Amino acid sequence: MMKKSFYLNNFVFSFVLAFLLCASFFVCFSLKSKEISFVECTFCKDEFHSIDPKAWLIVYPGIVGCTKQCPLALAKLKAFRKAREGQNISFLYLVMDENIPVDHAEDSLQAYKKELPIQTYHPKGDKRKFFQRLGAYLPISPVLKERDEHNSIFFCIPPSRDRVYVCKDLDHFAIETLSQPDVKNHLD
Repeated sequence: MMKKSFYLNNFVFSFVLAFLLCASFFVCFSLKSKEISFVECTFCKDEFHSIDPKAWLIVYPGIVGCTKQCPLALAKLKAFRKAREGQNISFLYLVMDENIPVDHAEDSLQAYKKELPIQTYHPKGDKRKFFQRLGAYLPISPVLKERDEHNSIFFCIPPSRDRVYVCKDLDHFAIETLSQPDVKNHLD
């Protein structure tokens, strides 16, 4: 009888220990995945010199003619702007497809410009490749464009224009970056 109790106690202890280890691993991993990553940007200062140097840039890489993800992402941008009314933020719509004329891209944003002051940005060459490496979607095939299946990521560029933050959740980004002293100073 005592032997059964000993094995049962060891089994329960081992199970609880394994559960706690798994739970701590899950918590650490989930916290790690919410970290905000950034990439140094050597051309941003020159590329965006005409935009208010005190403003954060929020860049959304959309697809002209998109009917699913882009309207949702642009609605997120409107809500983000509204929640941060007093902050100095500029918005750019990143057009990755070099075959889209500038006028066509501008026309596709007219409905959103009433509530969201957003400009189009057409990067060329290495600058386009830079954003593509960060996750900006470039559908090459017309079939892929018709499917309209791409993710919604945002690129956030601080007033220092020395880096590009890559984030999927703008609200999480704002909370995390506003708590960092070097970033908070730019938004005050």
